Amino acid sequence: MASIIDNQRDGQVREILEQRFLRYRRDPGVTPDPDDVEVTPEWSLTIPATPCLEQAAGSFRRFCSACMDVELAAGDGPAITLAIAADAPAGEGFRRTVTAGGITIESAGERGLLAGAMRLL
Repeated sequence: MASIIDNQRDGQVREILEQRFLRYRRDPGVTPDPDDVEVTPEWSLTIPATPCLEQAAGSFRRFCSACMDVELAAGDGPAITLAIAADAPAGEGFRRTVTAGGITIESAGERGLLAGAMRLL
């Protein structure tokens, strides 16, 4: 019985969080500065295959689609990459590297990767 309640609660929490984030919208009149990196439909999202991160990636993709008008591709273009790295910060800490070819977020664990992905938004 506890798992049914947990699943319902998790779904409700997810719905509340998504409603909160979905209020943000990309301003189509804004152009990126020369030093900015613009995420476009050619970009993809690469994550470690864990249930937690796969769920978070789904939410991230929905946010990009609904709020930023960007459908992240699956392919060889630039990528937002979440990676677990032993030498990266632990806990909610993360290391972010941004280049024209991609954005990499590294952390010692899932919590840091989630924190890094949320800060991209």
